[in-house]
Amino acid sequence: MDETKFAPSEKVSPEEIEKLRIRFQERNPFWNAFDVIPDIILVLNRTRQIIYANKAFLKFLDISSADKIYGKRPGEVLLCANSSEDGTECGAAESCSLCGGMEAIMNGLSGINDVREYRIYRKGNLGALDFRVWTYPMKIEGDNENYVIAAIADISNEKRRKILERIFFHDIMNTAGGISGMISLIRGKLPKEFHTFIDAMKIASNSLLNEINEQKQLVAAENNELKPAYNPLNSLDILNEVMKIYKGHEVAREKNIEVVPDAPGIFFKSDLAILRRVVGNMTKNALEGSKRGGIVTLNCKLIDNGKRIQFSVHNNGFIPRKVQLQIFQRSFSTKGLDRGIGTYSIKFLSEKYLKGNVYFESSEEKGTTFYAEYPLEF
Repeated sequence: MDETKFAPSEKVSPEEIEKLRIRFQERNPFWNAFDVIPDIILVLNRTRQIIYANKAFLKFLDISSADKIYGKRPGEVLLCANSSEDGTECGAAESCSLCGGMEAIMNGLSGINDVREYRIYRKGNLGALDFRVWTYPMKIEGDNENYVIAAIADISNEKRRKILERIFFHDIMNTAGGISGMISLIRGKLPKEFHTFIDAMKIASNSLLNEINEQKQLVAAENNELKPAYNPLNSLDILNEVMKIYKGHEVAREKNIEVVPDAPGIFFKSDLAILRRVVGNMTKNALEGSKRGGIVTLNCKLIDNGKRIQFSVHNNGFIPRKVQLQIFQRSFSTKGLDRGIGTYSIKFLSEKYLKGNVYFESSEEKGTTFYAEYPLEF
C-alpha cells in the first residue's frame, strides 16, 4: 500500500520514460513550437514525471540538455525542500497537499483544466520561487494513459513588487499621517499670525495623503484587488468637495476653479473614493492645462432620459491632435517621463469599477471638456 500523504509515489522506469518521450514527439508534430514560448512548458505522464521540457525551462535551470531531467518530477528538479533526493517524495509529503502546483497537476491528470499559484521553498538556502501554473489534460494518439501539459510563469518579481508596495504604502501613509497630525497640534500652540502658514502646510499635507491614497487605489485596481463600496451619493457634494481640495493645490495657483451655479444635487449610487479620484483627476488635469488667470468649471447633469449622470470639467485650453490620440494610454504624458497616470486612471477606474464611460471634446474655439458618465444604480 502507498504510504504517501498526498499523491502516489509510484514511478515508471527510465526505459519507459524514454519510450513515452519518443512517442510524444513522434505523434505531436508541433511539439518543438513550445521552444519559442518564453514561459516554461512541461509535459508530465500519469506518475507526474517529466517527458518533455521546453528551452525556457532549460534556460531557467541553466542546463544545456533536458536528458538530465527526463523522468524526474518538478519538485525534484526545482530542488523543493519537500522533495527527497530521488524525487519519490515530490507530491507525497503532507505539505504537498497545500502545494498549488501539485493540485493543478493532479487536476490536469484527472481531465480538468486548472490554474494555481505554485510556491516552492528550495533546499540549500536557495530561497523561494513563486510561479503561476496552468495545467491542461492531454492524450497521446494510440495511448490510453493520461498526460498533462503544465505552462509555468515565474511570478517571483511580481510577488516581491506587491510585498514592497504594501510596505511602502503602509510606511509612507504612517509618515504623512504623522506630519498632518503634528501640524494640527502645532497650530493650537502658535500665535495667530502664524496660522496662515500652518494652514498652508495642512493643505499640503492633506494633498500628500490624497496622492498616496490615489496611487494605492490604482495599484490595487490594476492587481484586481480593489473592492468597491457602492453607497448613496450626492453629485453636488462631490463637486464641492473636489473644488475645495484643489483650490488650495499647487496646480491652482493664480487660476480659478468653480462649480457651475445651477449644478444640481443628483442622488445616485457609486463608490465615493473612486469617483472622487476620477473627478479630482479631471479637475487637476484641467488646472494643469490652464493658463494663469484661467477658469476651470465643474458641472453635472442627468442624461439618457434620467438614467445616467454626467460629470464634466472644462477649461479654455486646447489639446493638440497628436496628444488627443494617446491621452488615455498608460504612462503617456506631455509633462515628462514617469507621468501619465491621471487620464489613464480616469478611464480605467470608471470603466472597470463604475460601469462608466469617459471621453473628451477639445477645440481651439470652445476649449476642452472631459466627461465621465455613470448609471444611477448598480
